Amino acid sequence: MSDLDADVIIVGAGMTGLHAAAELERLSPQAKVLVLEASSKPGGRVRTQRIVGANGAEHQADLGAHYIARRHQRLCALANRLAPGETYSNVENYGSDPACRARLGGRWSLAKRSTSFLDIQGLTRNCPPSDGVAIFRSLSLFLGLEKLVDVERPWDTPFARELDSITFQDWIVSQDLPLWVSQMWQIAAIGIISALAREVSLLWWVFYNASNRGLLNTSNDYEDSPQELSLAGGLGTLVERYAKTLRCEVRSDTPVRAIDHGNPAEVRVVTQGGETFRARHVVVAAAPHAVGRNIEFSPALGAARRAHFSQPAGHSVKAVLYYREPWWHDAHGGMHFASFMTAPGDVGIEWALDTSCPQRNEYSLVTFVSDRLIDAQPDGDEASIRRAVLEAAVELTGDERARDVSGFAFCDWRKERFIGGGPNTILGPGILSRLGGVLGEPEGPHDRLHFASAEQSVEFSGYVEGAMACAERTAERISAALSAERRGGSPREARVVHGPSPRGTDALQTLAFGAGYAAMTPAWLARPLLDRAWAAVRRITR
Repeated sequence: MSDLDADVIIVGAGMTGLHAAAELERLSPQAKVLVLEASSKPGGRVRTQRIVGANGAEHQADLGAHYIARRHQRLCALANRLAPGETYSNVENYGSDPACRARLGGRWSLAKRSTSFLDIQGLTRNCPPSDGVAIFRSLSLFLGLEKLVDVERPWDTPFARELDSITFQDWIVSQDLPLWVSQMWQIAAIGIISALAREVSLLWWVFYNASNRGLLNTSNDYEDSPQELSLAGGLGTLVERYAKTLRCEVRSDTPVRAIDHGNPAEVRVVTQGGETFRARHVVVAAAPHAVGRNIEFSPALGAARRAHFSQPAGHSVKAVLYYREPWWHDAHGGMHFASFMTAPGDVGIEWALDTSCPQRNEYSLVTFVSDRLIDAQPDGDEASIRRAVLEAAVELTGDERARDVSGFAFCDWRKERFIGGGPNTILGPGILSRLGGVLGEPEGPHDRLHFASAEQSVEFSGYVEGAMACAERTAERISAALSAERRGGSPREARVVHGPSPRGTDALQTLAFGAGYAAMTPAWLARPLLDRAWAAVRRITR
């Protein structure tokens, strides 16, 4: 075994791969670790691009993963260690009562935080009573499903196959909701995972939100939300600093094309340049969809894992727009805007959020652009894309000042060769319910091939924190396997008992939300009477 190139080879130097390497160095300091990265520098789906604006100011644009939540303890600890003093709150930019401009139900509407349900931007309380009943009845049903799902083992969720047989869109349509409420549900999918509701399984969508402490958390842009914090120097800068702390070699420009895991004693990794590396264990630390399109395996992976890796990614196309002044803090009659969103199916900018950095006197809007807008540009060059995005920004904000940018940064993640979309791999119907014994587990027959990514985490799935959690579990399993092998055993003898599950099925709360849904059904059935009474009161009070 001494002629092996490493004890562990990690394929991918995104946050998952780097954190797995760091954890292996901590748990098994005698082990030799080698990290192979396809691109020219570490980061993966974390990318901070340095641009110089029209006024000569330098900006650090986060074009991939960006935000940090206070409850993301691993990522917060890393930021405090390697980027002290650089964390700032996005919420402080929003003013005392931030507003949202949204196109819903065929018209543009303006709503402040104080006039929105549950602090969800765009979910205005300025609606007929029957719409309010529809919102809370539908929300009770979804929250009940969140409590039903087994986050640690989603395939063991009661009625898992039934929930996995339909799309999120099927579930929305089945409720006969008002158009704008239905669109808000669809916007949730577009805004959180850059995917259409018809593309994702209901079981997977519920699991995704439940693993991130629920939809009321993932859809929240204010305090204690996943979008609350940013780094002044950019998240990509943090990743680069992290890579430099490792003792092991991180070899860039080394894309892997094939992995042979048929030998019971070792795994062989072949690069696109023709080099072969041998190790006791290999971790493929990349998004499932990226693995499926870039790496060949021998022997072939199991059917369920192949199905998992055949799934697509979201259509993430991200642009960051910089301005000399935060004009959206005083727009449409003096309102202070934090966000903008458009209806599902619109070709333009899907949503935008204030990401100004007070520490740097930077004023910016981060935007997620419709893939169809980009594909509609006949030339496809940067200049034509920039013009199209800025015109879409004017339409989205309803303000001509959106065109006058001082800086512009853009990334179409679909065209990144070794990534192919983002922010995450999305699962359609019939996949998640088949992943028992696959998700988070090594590949047989020898248990020397491992897979890790943010999507394969049962904690904070899809987020950088999830990537780090998955990396820790994988490193712990490999460290135990290496210890077993040193004692003359095999990797299969090593069994790691993880801590308490993030949460299994909560039958009591499922019943509670179900009761809430049932309690609102009579009001839902009586909605014509409610709306006539509401209209009469409005006429009297005008």
